[in-house]
Amino acid sequence: MALATYFQVEFYATFLRATQSWLYWSAVISIALNLALKCMFIWAPAVASNRLLALVGGTLTQGLVVALLWRGGRGNKVDAALLLIPNCVMFALNLLSVVCHLPGFSSNTPGNWICIFLAAPFIGRSK
Repeated sequence: MALATYFQVEFYATFLRATQSWLYWSAVISIALNLALKCMFIWAPAVASNRLLALVGGTLTQGLVVALLWRGGRGNKVDAALLLIPNCVMFALNLLSVVCHLPGFSSNTPGNWICIFLAAPFIGRSK
């Protein structure tokens, strides 16, 4: 998953000719930190037992991709503005997933319903 995210960032940065920008390097560092956190889940689950941190890392990377596309869309690149729309939707769903996994939110009934609703398309069945 980290490799696919890196290729997404690399594609957009190359497409917008923004490989030297601070947004690009921030996204690359975010991907590397997220990968290190996921490795900690595999090798030491007791140390890194908080799934929320992994969700925040992916959401941060997606937010940096949206910012990269937004800066390209503000320029004269029409394609970047078109690519911004689906990436904003993905970023909003990632952000909503982070909010749903907050400790106080997922314990109440509406919060639990939203968590199930967001997970249902990806697990293949609804509860």
